[in-house]
Amino acid sequence: DETRARRATFALRQPGRVHGRRGRGSCSEGRLIGNINAFGRFGGFRRLKDAIMQAADPSQIARVRNLLSPVFEVKEFLATDFLDWFMTVFHHIADHILLRLSDEDLKNEFRSINDIVNSLCGLYRISSSASCQEHIDKLKLELALKGLKSRYLERRLSGLGDINDLLDTLAGQMVGDNRGGQDGPCWADPEFMCGWLKANEVLEEIFVHNVHTEVLKRSRRILMFLSEWGELGEKEVHMMWESSLGKHESIEKLIIDLLGQVARHLRTVEALQGLLKLVSGLEPSAFTTQHIELVRRITCLMIQMEKKEGSTVDHFMGINILWNMIQDDFQFSLSEMHNFCLQCFVGLLELQECRQVRGEYFRRCVENLREHNSVPQSLMVMNGLFLAIAVKRKQPDVDWASFGCVQDEQELLDLVLADLMWYQGLPISSMDIDAGEEGLGPRYSRQEELQQRLSFISSVLELEGGSLKEQHLDCLWETLVKKAVNSTERDLVFGWLEGLLRCRWTRDRILPVLESLFAKHICTQDPSSISEVGFRLARYTMTLINSSKSWLADSDRNGDNGKVMITTTEQLVGTPFVWEVAVGARNQSVAQQAISFLNEVYQNLSSSLQPLRELMESKRHEFIASCMEHVQKAAGDANVKKMETRVSRCVWLLTSFLKEFEGNVASTKAQQQLLLRKHSVAAQQVQARAALQPLPDGSSIALAKESSVARANCSSSSGSDMTDPEEEREEREEVRKGEELQTNHTTSDGNGEDNRTIDSNVSGAENMVTEEGANQVAANRDV
Repeated sequence: DETRARRATFALRQPGRVHGRRGRGSCSEGRLIGNINAFGRFGGFRRLKDAIMQAADPSQIARVRNLLSPVFEVKEFLATDFLDWFMTVFHHIADHILLRLSDEDLKNEFRSINDIVNSLCGLYRISSSASCQEHIDKLKLELALKGLKSRYLERRLSGLGDINDLLDTLAGQMVGDNRGGQDGPCWADPEFMCGWLKANEVLEEIFVHNVHTEVLKRSRRILMFLSEWGELGEKEVHMMWESSLGKHESIEKLIIDLLGQVARHLRTVEALQGLLKLVSGLEPSAFTTQHIELVRRITCLMIQMEKKEGSTVDHFMGINILWNMIQDDFQFSLSEMHNFCLQCFVGLLELQECRQVRGEYFRRCVENLREHNSVPQSLMVMNGLFLAIAVKRKQPDVDWASFGCVQDEQELLDLVLADLMWYQGLPISSMDIDAGEEGLGPRYSRQEELQQRLSFISSVLELEGGSLKEQHLDCLWETLVKKAVNSTERDLVFGWLEGLLRCRWTRDRILPVLESLFAKHICTQDPSSISEVGFRLARYTMTLINSSKSWLADSDRNGDNGKVMITTTEQLVGTPFVWEVAVGARNQSVAQQAISFLNEVYQNLSSSLQPLRELMESKRHEFIASCMEHVQKAAGDANVKKMETRVSRCVWLLTSFLKEFEGNVASTKAQQQLLLRKHSVAAQQVQARAALQPLPDGSSIALAKESSVARANCSSSSGSDMTDPEEEREEREEVRKGEELQTNHTTSDGNGEDNRTIDSNVSGAENMVTEEGANQVAANRDV
C-alpha cells in the first residue's frame, strides 16, 4: 500500500499519542527514516566507510560490494551533505580495487564488479559534486579498456560493448536527446572521446592484438565515430589493411567490409587514393570479391569529389585499376571474380561522372580487338558503353565514330569478323574447351569466346549502321560451321543466325543475302547429320524466303510449330532439301519435324490457286511419286542400315500424308472410317503393317500383296504371314461393304474422285515396307 508506506516513512506523528514503549512525544521522522538516522547516530555509516577504506586488496571485492549495497538501497533518503562526506570512498574503490583487478578477477568477479560500479555511480550521481559525472564516465571507460585488453573473449566483448554504449549515448545527446543512457547523460564530448580512443590505442587492441571475428563485428561503431569526426586517417587505414593480410578468410572479409563502410567518411581524396594503392598492390591470386567491391566503392567516392585546383590526384584511378584486372594477363583464382570485376567496371563507366573517360576506354577496347587481346571482355565493355550512351539511336551521340577510333559501325563489324576468323584458326587444346577452372587455362571456354563475338555482331547490326554482306556470311559459315570442333559449336552458330532472323532489329540487315545463305550454305549441308537447331534454322529461313515472295502465308489454324502455312505456288524454294532431311536424317525428332513440314506445305493449298482441284491432285501425285523415288534410291544403297532408315521414313511419310489427307477430305465419321479401312489403317490408332521382300536377284524390292487390314509382322525371308482363313473372309466382306458404301456416296462427295485417285496410287505403296506404330518403323523389322 503506497499510502501506508509513505506514512510509515515520512508522516508526522501526532503529539500526545503513545507510540510503542517510548511513551509520549512528537517527532518529524517516519519509522524508516528514523531507523536510518538512528543507524547513523550510533556510528553505523562511519564504520561502513572505514571498512571500505581499509579494503585495499582486490581480493576483498565481495566485501566491498556487501558494504556498499545497504547504502545504495536507501540512497533516496540520504541527505546531500551526507553523500558528499560518504562518497570520498569513490576514488579509493576505483583506484585501489577496481582498476587493480587482474584478468582472472575480472572474469571470476564479473557480477560483483558490476554491482559495485552501479552502486558507486548511483550514489555519486546524486551528490553535490560538480565533477561526479566526469569521474563516472572516466571510471567506466577505464574499466571498459581493462576488459578490452583482457585475454578472455567474453571480457573483451563486454568492454567493447561498454564503449559502444557510451558512444551511442553521446550520439543521442548530439541530436538533442538528453535522456542519456541508463546512467543518465554523459559528460564526455566527441573531442574527448576521439582523444581517449587514440591515446589508449583502442583500434590497435581491435585490429592488431589478438584479432577475433566477434570483436571485429562489434568494432563498427567505434570506426564510424572516428571517421565521422575526421579522426580516421591514413595511418589507421593502413593498420587495418595490414591486419587483414595473411588472416583467415572470415577475418579478412570482415576487415575489408569495415574499410568499405568507413571509406565514405574519409574526407580527402588523398586518403582514398592511398587505400586504392594498398588494394592494387595485392597479387592477382589474393583478390576476393570483397577487394573488388572495395575498389568500386572507393572509385565511386573519388569521382564524386570535386577536383581541387592544382591537385595531381587522378580521380579515375580506380577505373584504371579495374581495367587492368579484366585483362587476360590478370589471373584471378576464381572465374566468378573476373565476371564480378567486369560487371563493376562497366557499371562505373555508365555513371554520368565518367562520361569524359568513356572514349579512352573504348579506344583501348578497339586496340585489344585489333591485337586479338582480351577480346571477349573488350566486346562486353563496348556493348555496355553503347547502352550507357543511348538505346537504339535515340540520342545524338550514339555513333561509334563519336569515340574517334573507328569510322563507322561497318568498320567495327569488319574488325570483329577478322578477329573471329583469327581465333578460329588457333590450335585447339583441351584447355580451350574446358576453360574456367580455378586458376587454370584460359579465362573463357572456346564456346564462350565465340558466343561473345557473335553477340557483339548482333549488337552492331541492331544499330542499323552495319549489315552482313555475302562475303561476311561466306566467311562465317566457312569459319564457324565447316571448321567447327563439334556439333555444339555448330548449333551455337545456327541458333545465333536464327536469332538474327527472328529479331526485328536485325532481320532487315540480313534479308538481302538470305537466299544466298540458304542456297549456298544451309541446303548444302549433309541432311543425315543435321541437328534440331540446324533444321529449325533451315525451316525458318525457307519460310522467310517463300513468304517474302508471297509463296507462303499464315493461316488461322495452329500446328505443332505455330501457325499452319498455306502454299500459294506450285513449287517452294527449299523443298528438295526438306525431302532429303525427312528421308535421311539420323535424328528421329528432326525427321518428324521435316515430315510434318512437308505434309503442311503439300496439303494446305491456297484457294487462290486455280484450278484448285487439279493442283491438289497434282501435288498429291507429286508427294507419292517423291516417296517412291526415294524408296527406289534406297533399294540400291549398299548400306543396309541406311537403306532401312530411308525406306521406313518413306512409309512414315505416306502414312502421315494419308492421315492428314483423310482428315482434310472426310467430312463425316463414316467417311473417315471408310477411308481409314480402305488404306489399311485401322481407326483408333490401330497399327498398320506391311511386308518387305527382296527380289530373287536382290536388285530391287518386290511388293508383297496382303489383305487391306494387314496384321502380318515383317520377315527377312518371306513377305507374308499365315493368317486365319475365317479372318480373311471377314476382312474381304468388310472391304466389299466399304466399297459399296463409297459408291453410294460418290455423287454427294465432291472429293470422291480424289479419293479414288489416291487409292489407286497408294495401293502398291502400302505393302512395300514394314511400319509399326507410324513413328517407330525400324524397331520391329528384319530386312
